[in-house]
Order: sequence, then C-alpha cells, then structure tokens
Amino acid sequence: MKEFHSRNSKLRIRYIVCSSENKDLVVYKKEINGAFTIENTNDSKKWAKFVKGKFPSFVYVNKAKVQIWSNDGFGVIAKDAIESSLKESFN
Repeated sequence: MKEFHSRNSKLRIRYIVCSSENKDLVVYKKEINGAFTIENTNDSKKWAKFVKGKFPSFVYVNKAKVQIWSNDGFGVIAKDAIESSLKESFN
C-alpha cells in the first residue's frame, strides 16, 4: 500500500483493524510506520458483514460509490480502477 500511495499521494488511506484492543494495532502501526491512519473498531460484526467476512479487504469510497475487494481480488484491475477514478476526480 505504501508503494501504491506513493504513486497516488492524493489518496487517503485508512486501516481499520477489527478489534477493540489497542494492542492489536501494534503490528500494523509498525508496518505502516505512520504512512496512513490506523484505527480499531468496536463493531467488528458490522465490518465483517460489510466485507462479507473476507479479511483483509480493501474498500474504496469515492463520492457515493463504494467498491470492495477481498485480499485475493485486489490486484492490477482494482488498482487501475482506483487510479482512473482519482484522475477523474482531480482533473
């Protein structure tokens, strides 16, 4: 995600960890090293339903449009769709 963000600096990335325990954020905070916002949630069931129980998942929100990819589906096509959407939004 850091590489993807470096190509798309206007993209706001937020990690949401489905745990109410702050200790569960430690590994993620170390990995992202301040590059993105990270938070936990007390409502893991809501998030699990939202991403259809697939973790990790990637959610892209642009205006009223929401797209969700599971980890195995977030590849070149998803990245191209996001980058195209960003170009349209900022042009």
